[in-house]
Amino acid sequence: MQCAHPTCRSIVGCRSASKAWTNACQAAGRPGLLFHDLRRSAVRNLCSAGVDQSVAMKISGHRTIATFLRYRIGNDEDVKLALAKTEAAIAGAAANNVIPLREATD
Repeated sequence: MQCAHPTCRSIVGCRSASKAWTNACQAAGRPGLLFHDLRRSAVRNLCSAGVDQSVAMKISGHRTIATFLRYRIGNDEDVKLALAKTEAAIAGAAANNVIPLREATD
């Protein structure tokens, strides 16, 4: 049985799948959750785990980097982690490559 909606490719039908999703979300205590929220979470989890972008794109089904990046949404925790990593890298780097200005002009 094919869906009656002209652009739909679903076997079960748009309305049936939509209603099933709505019911499942309500039963899980997450009313209003969108299916694409899961895709966004998957992309975020893949990137946070260090999975290569091209592999993550294959898993998530994104064909273009632009579309993939719309799903790769950073948050405040990502910013804090990035800054902490940067500070650690700077602290661990040798400081002997810095030459005071007075010595450089002598």
